[in-house]
Amino acid sequence: MEENREKIWTPVNIEPRDVDLSFGTISAVVLGEHGRGRSRAVVPADVAPAYTIGRTRIGNIRLNGADPDLDPVRFIVRVNCDGPYTRGTRGWAGIMPEHVDLVRLLAIGNGAFGDAGRIGTWYDYLVTVEPTDEHPVVPILVAPASSPGKVDQYVMVFRRHDIRAARIIEDEYSLAADAEGYPPIDLGRLILLNDVRKYDGRNKNKAA
Repeated sequence: MEENREKIWTPVNIEPRDVDLSFGTISAVVLGEHGRGRSRAVVPADVAPAYTIGRTRIGNIRLNGADPDLDPVRFIVRVNCDGPYTRGTRGWAGIMPEHVDLVRLLAIGNGAFGDAGRIGTWYDYLVTVEPTDEHPVVPILVAPASSPGKVDQYVMVFRRHDIRAARIIEDEYSLAADAEGYPPIDLGRLILLNDVRKYDGRNKNKAA
């Protein structure tokens, strides 16, 4: 017999903190920065070991605390592409086209360098990652804002039956991919997280 049950998401890099807003103080995940050339996104979030995804009264994303559910593992992830102050830089993250249906954008902010935000910029994403039987491993390439040689690009690896999200330096990823059977990453085919589909609000899972 099938029944609808809410999807439970395992958090990665999610650290809610108290945020003062015009109507009071809330617990939230803050993406990006406030100011010129910058954009801040405030996502209300409980402090919890796992989450369901809900909506606020005005329709914005909210993370509601839940008990963990590890079969299968689904992830809700903050991908912060900040880096050292560098002129002309851009911090971003991307996925392969094969995984575009497995990643959804919940919210996005950006930070910048310089008073006017024109020196350089970096993105700060909140996404869901949902590996499947067909694609049990989903990598995200992260390129922090930096000049070459200052900060290594790295790959976040999400696996269907492993609560831990591995972090592998990009130069070493091909070796790990060969050894572990991870999907390859082709820089020429990457899709930025900015361009993946937004979360559509469907938070139900058909279960037998």
